[in-house]
Amino acid sequence: MDSPRETTLGERDLISTFHESILSQILSFIPIVDAVSTSVLSKRWIEVWKCITSLNFDDSLHGSKKKKMQKEEFVNFVEKMLIQFTNSSIQSFSLCLTSHQYDASKLSDWISFILERRVQKLHIQYADKVFLPSDSLLSCNSLVELTLQMRCTLSLPVSVCLQNLQNLSISGVKLVSDSTSCSKDITLNFPILKVFEARGCEWPTTQNINLQVPLLEKFSIAIWNHHSKESCKYAIKVHSRRLTDFSYEGDLDQDIALCDSSSIRNASIVIVVDEDKKDRMEKLRFRVRNLLEQIDNVEQLKLLFYKVCFSFTIHERK
Repeated sequence: MDSPRETTLGERDLISTFHESILSQILSFIPIVDAVSTSVLSKRWIEVWKCITSLNFDDSLHGSKKKKMQKEEFVNFVEKMLIQFTNSSIQSFSLCLTSHQYDASKLSDWISFILERRVQKLHIQYADKVFLPSDSLLSCNSLVELTLQMRCTLSLPVSVCLQNLQNLSISGVKLVSDSTSCSKDITLNFPILKVFEARGCEWPTTQNINLQVPLLEKFSIAIWNHHSKESCKYAIKVHSRRLTDFSYEGDLDQDIALCDSSSIRNASIVIVVDEDKKDRMEKLRFRVRNLLEQIDNVEQLKLLFYKVCFSFTIHERK
C-alpha cells in the first residue's frame, strides 16, 4: 500500500504549478476552442488562455458542443477572441476557411488587426476573393513566415523590403503594380529569405520583377499564361548567391533570369506547350535553351514537356 505522502504527490496538479508562459505555450498546440474551454478547470486557469501567442482558426473544426460551427457562430467566435488580444502581440496566426463564404471587408479587418499585433507567422487559406491590405502587409517587418493561399490582389510599389522574412509561399494571388510608370522595375528585397514559392499567381505584365534575395536557397514557381493572347513583356530576375534548388512549371511565356546560378544542384523544369500558340514556338525554344544554359552545373535535373490544347469548339445543333 502506498504511503500517504506518495498518494498526495500522485494527486498533485503539477501542470497548474507551471509558469503562465509555459501554460500558454502548451495551449498554443491545441485548437483554440479547446484552449478557451480550459478556463473552467479552476480559478488558476481562467485567464491562462488569454496569454497564448499562437491563434489558429479553422471553420471546419468542431465547436465546444462537438458540432461543426455554423458561419455566424464561427464569425462571432473569431471576433470575440480577437477582442481579447487588442493589447497583445501575436507570434503566429492561421486562418483556414474552407466551409463558408465570408464578407471580404470582414476578413480584411481581421488581417489588418493581426498585422498590427506584430505577427511573425501568418497563414491564410481562403478560396474566394478578398481584399488584402497591401500597405499593411508589405510594411510588416515582423513577418518571418508568410503563406497566402487565396484569391486576392496584392498591390506592389516599386520597392518592397521585408527585413525578417525567411519563408514566402503564395498561391492564387494577383500581383499588380501601383506605380504610374510602367517603365520602372519592381524590386522585392528580402535580405534573409531562404524559401520562395509561388504557384498559379498573376504577375505584372509590363514590368520586370527583381528578387533581391542573397540568402535564398529554394526557388519554386509555377506560372500559366494561357489566358493571355499576347506574349508577356516582363522577366522575373532572381539575385541569389546560395540558390541550390530551382523549380519551374508553366508555359515559359516570360523570361526567367537566374543572376547567379552556379550554386544550383537540383532543378526541375516542367514546360507546358500550348498548341494554340504555334506562333510563339520559336521564342519558347529560345527561352528553354536560355534557362537550361543558366543551370548547367546541376547534379540532378528533371525536364518534362507537356503538350496541351486549351481551345475548344461548340457545335450548334441544327
